[in-house]
Amino acid sequence: MKKKFILILLLLVCKSLFSQTGTIKGTITDEKGIIIPRTTVMVGKTEGITNVDGIFEVRSVPFGKGDLIIYVDGVQKKTVPFDLNSELLDFGKIDVNSSWLDQTDQVKNTEAMLTLFDLDENSKSQNVASLLTSSKDVFVNISSYNFSVAFFRMRGFDSEFSTVSFGGMSMNDGENNRASYSQWGGLNDATRFKEGTFGLNPSRYGIGTLGGTTNFDIRPSHQRKQTKISYAFSNKTYTHRIMATASTGVLANGWSFTISGSKRIGTEAFVKGVFYDSWSYFAAAEKKINDKHSILISAFGAPTRRGMQTSSTQEAYDLTGSNYYNPAWGYQNGEIRNSKVKDVHEPVILLSHFFDINKNTQLTTTMGYIFGKDGTTALNWYNSADPRPDYYRNLPSYQTDPSIASEYTEDWTTNTNRQQIDWDKLYQINYLSNLSVGQSRYIIEERRTDTKQFTFASILNNQFNNNLHLSGGVEVKLYRGRSYKILKDLMGGSYWTDIDQFAERDFNGDTISLQNDLNNPDRVINEGDVFGYDYIAAVNKSKVWGLAEFSYAKVDFYGGFDFTYVQYWREGKMKNGRYPEMSYGKSEVVTNPDYVVKAGATYKITGRHYLSANLAYMSLAPSFRNTYISSRTRDQIIPEFEPRTITSTDLNYDIRYPGVKGRITVFNTFIKNDSEINSFYHDDLRTYVNHVMTNVEKIHQGIEAGLEVKITSTLSTQAAVNYTNYRYTSRPQAIVSADNGSIPDASSTIYIKNFYVSGSPQKAYSLGLKYQGPKYWFANISANYFDDIWIDFNPERRTEKAIANLGIDDPKIDLITRQTKADAQFTIDASIGKSWKIKEYYINLNASVSNILDNQNLITSGYEQMRFDYENKNINKFPPKYYYGFGRTYFLMLAVRF
Repeated sequence: MKKKFILILLLLVCKSLFSQTGTIKGTITDEKGIIIPRTTVMVGKTEGITNVDGIFEVRSVPFGKGDLIIYVDGVQKKTVPFDLNSELLDFGKIDVNSSWLDQTDQVKNTEAMLTLFDLDENSKSQNVASLLTSSKDVFVNISSYNFSVAFFRMRGFDSEFSTVSFGGMSMNDGENNRASYSQWGGLNDATRFKEGTFGLNPSRYGIGTLGGTTNFDIRPSHQRKQTKISYAFSNKTYTHRIMATASTGVLANGWSFTISGSKRIGTEAFVKGVFYDSWSYFAAAEKKINDKHSILISAFGAPTRRGMQTSSTQEAYDLTGSNYYNPAWGYQNGEIRNSKVKDVHEPVILLSHFFDINKNTQLTTTMGYIFGKDGTTALNWYNSADPRPDYYRNLPSYQTDPSIASEYTEDWTTNTNRQQIDWDKLYQINYLSNLSVGQSRYIIEERRTDTKQFTFASILNNQFNNNLHLSGGVEVKLYRGRSYKILKDLMGGSYWTDIDQFAERDFNGDTISLQNDLNNPDRVINEGDVFGYDYIAAVNKSKVWGLAEFSYAKVDFYGGFDFTYVQYWREGKMKNGRYPEMSYGKSEVVTNPDYVVKAGATYKITGRHYLSANLAYMSLAPSFRNTYISSRTRDQIIPEFEPRTITSTDLNYDIRYPGVKGRITVFNTFIKNDSEINSFYHDDLRTYVNHVMTNVEKIHQGIEAGLEVKITSTLSTQAAVNYTNYRYTSRPQAIVSADNGSIPDASSTIYIKNFYVSGSPQKAYSLGLKYQGPKYWFANISANYFDDIWIDFNPERRTEKAIANLGIDDPKIDLITRQTKADAQFTIDASIGKSWKIKEYYINLNASVSNILDNQNLITSGYEQMRFDYENKNINKFPPKYYYGFGRTYFLMLAVRF
């Protein structure tokens, strides 16, 4: 009897979990009955997207009452209640007023929120993924914009853990695993259709790793027929931007076209000595061959030159009276010249085939080729004083005589040539050197990487039945990146000799060891010549992945895998004198099988309350750049080379009402066997070294929550909370390897257990109001607070050697080993906009002001200098360097569509 009762109970539970479901369909149009493709509709947590004919279909919807929410270009346009009690509910045509279209793209302009400077080689803080995410999720939407000023990272992860694709083809670079926004910067209109997931959630374009996925849909047949012209004025990354986009829609002969272009330009928008000069172009042509086959060819790129800002110490900021002091520039013949200029252009060409095998099965295949250059100039010098104005010997704090220090302070506050690079003086030194020995003392070099990347990707999506969706694909990526230096400017000198100045000093006349290229010893270098290092990074990746998603009335669940076979090797073009056997020619091939396994489930408490969980286990090889100790000089692999192992979970509660929507998530991620490589000048060893940490373990855990509540029909309040804990949980082993090979490798233990991971504020909060009123007015205001902003630390200060000879109670121990933290900060942002419809023209005017209170003390990132005064244990000799977020900035745009 007891067994019978249990069996009946189980059957009742199963019946409630897998009860009847149906399909909801309809067609989205504007007020004139014109279809609107690429519209997003949501029923609970299930999302659907209208096709080229404006038709949507959402399957596996449980019987009962619910709401159909319609979004157009990210704006919530309409909520339609329903009561599903049959297998099919067809709404027919649903009219959506279209005069609000493009609103969010104009106000929350992601590229306008990018900071003007790139972080230099000493900082690991790179944030591309949060700026690309487009989502109906409240927390993701708020954090992507309101938190971007603080370089916020979703769950603290580097952008190498986020996947960006076009037409299902991954854009992530083969060498560092990151996608580069610069490849499509300025093409907001052409790339506005994107589908994204966040965190561990998989997508039908790949199951991803830790940071979510974003796929851009650039098919002209999915663009509305229209022409759009816009002008933007800002004091952020650029000053002026003009952009034009035209789409034909699907023509009678089956062709459809989209072209887009923009120009972004500006000089010293917020920081002295910088400039921005960028063109962007996009062209796509699609041919519908028949009802099953379409072919798309597209090309885009964004050639960009910009003068950059470099970080500096707080002493230099205080002396100049500005946290936006930029030591990278100076006057030459009365004209501003920046030493650090980035020049990048990496065009992308895509060929795609779309095959609708049947109503329930689609196959998308894309071949892509990415090529081009990415270079940054820098000063270099030989047997001469460091020319950087904020070099520690040039600052008042270095002077031991108080009277001399006072003179330095006065000079710093009054003399521009003291604050900035003295170009005229450097040319004069080169002129005098030319009269004596001939060789330049100072030059401008460009550190360059030329890339070629071919990718083939094919993705199959199949709605097997009303409850099961299958997706999977293959991808093959062949990457070749040539890294080298070019002599850009001899600065009035006659030539440069291609030798290693550190080796020349340390090897005391050993002419072999000081050569950068034994095949061309003592080579005389002129402008335009390659020198220093020259090698090719070769990466081959072959991937297969699959995902099964099950959907029932009360429960959804999925399982998926991703298996990637990775091959790395280095091919040296120069025979380095310090490593003649490890630098020239093709190295041994490093292979590793990467794999990702994910699973998750959603329990639908009601049609408005959802409880879900995700679980993932990953084994991932280090990127190419973290595989070799010094890829510039040799093919030596890091010690104890092992794949990283990652275990990650999250638990989510979602609420979806017409007037209330939100999510709260608890997440936890363990990363083991990671590695970190830093290269810097080592004062104690008096040479350039590579510092490799292995057996690095970290934990990323915390709570993220977002909530939006309608106060009235036009006014809503929004809130977001990010309360997290990102820490190191091990004491890594470190190898210090001299780049010139003058000393044997030295090992040590790095005592950083429980140190915080840098790169993103670990506490971030936002509270705001959103107004969407009649006659197409809208406005937003938000207050944001950031805390636990930790600075990149110098691992050498956390070793036994750093505190050697100090007593156990010596207060210097705490000063040396304590981790540096930036102060908490507060900002207020606001935006306002208005749309008009005049005959066939739609006009949008939008304005936003960020950091209204003009807070100029927000440290967005920073790092402790890798140099350390071992003899005197003086941490102030090489203080940290910082970047500060912009003060009050604005963005104004006028757009016309017809």
